[in-house]
Amino acid sequence: MANIRKHGTGYQARISVDGVKLSRTFSTKNEAKIWLTLKRGELVADSVGGYEKARHMSVADLLRDYAENGMSEKRGARQEISRLRLLAGLPWSQKPLLEVLPVDVEALMKEFKESGPSGKPLSDETRRLYFAALSAAFNYAIRKLSWHFLANPTVAADKPQPAPHRKRVPTLDEEARLVAGLRAAPSPHYLNAFLLLIATTMRMGELFRVRWSDIDLDARVIHLDQDKAGGGRDVPLSFDALAVLEHIARDGEMLIPVKRAAFESYWKDLVKRLGIPNLRLHDLRRHGATRWAKLLANPHLLQKVTGHRTLVMVSRYINVSTDDTLLAMDDAMGGEPLRGQSQSP
Repeated sequence: MANIRKHGTGYQARISVDGVKLSRTFSTKNEAKIWLTLKRGELVADSVGGYEKARHMSVADLLRDYAENGMSEKRGARQEISRLRLLAGLPWSQKPLLEVLPVDVEALMKEFKESGPSGKPLSDETRRLYFAALSAAFNYAIRKLSWHFLANPTVAADKPQPAPHRKRVPTLDEEARLVAGLRAAPSPHYLNAFLLLIATTMRMGELFRVRWSDIDLDARVIHLDQDKAGGGRDVPLSFDALAVLEHIARDGEMLIPVKRAAFESYWKDLVKRLGIPNLRLHDLRRHGATRWAKLLANPHLLQKVTGHRTLVMVSRYINVSTDDTLLAMDDAMGGEPLRGQSQSP
């Protein structure tokens, strides 16, 4: 039996299954309905096991379990484990696991906008990452632990909206100054990495995992066993990319035999020293993609260059202006007007 009744200024939800009776009062009827749905599944599933353990767990317990046992095969595990541990340390995560509602998740995301786990406001994109980490932890319990009685509260919660697509790319002057600064770097491979990130549009993680044995100069491709999506792909090598590769002195099995963290640290110091604002290493991928977007008329060819799974994602990584479009139109028409039935005489 389950019902909802008006109780004072709120709504009381009551449920009884096999002699177990539960009740709770909420400010809105919708919250009461959601709670009833959650509790009905929990009580019905009690006989299949796992419920008693879950009943005594907090959200923090689940987050730690997922970080320790559910992340081994997931890409980006190091960053997500860090987020999971930060979440587990919050007072919010001491809530009983079975009592977390979508409204609780939304309240946490709203709080993060003012003050995140480190005390600083979080960007919309970072809040989305924490939201995804919470969702993944609950899905781990449902799918891997077979806790099918558990409902994922993030499913019905409002997800933080993504920030506007980033459009920053280096100007020609900035690119020239960066090249000059990288020539003075501790290793020539810093400049090589910079040039290849643009020429190939590869992701940082992909480039720093490339071995010489992955490169087929005859076929003009770099074979990636694993990309961001978890599958492999072939990165086509343009003449610019080949020119960079030809000048790289081999120093071991890795194409870029320096620590990624060291390169990133040097980059941050360099852009600050040069007075180049708001330019990230990942913007070089957009820079390269934008160049190829102006040269390749077929969007599917551009997708092959960037390695994105969908054309929608490709569109997020290019920054083509109206002037670029006009130049392409003029070039395609050879400077002549487009003559057709709708054109005035």
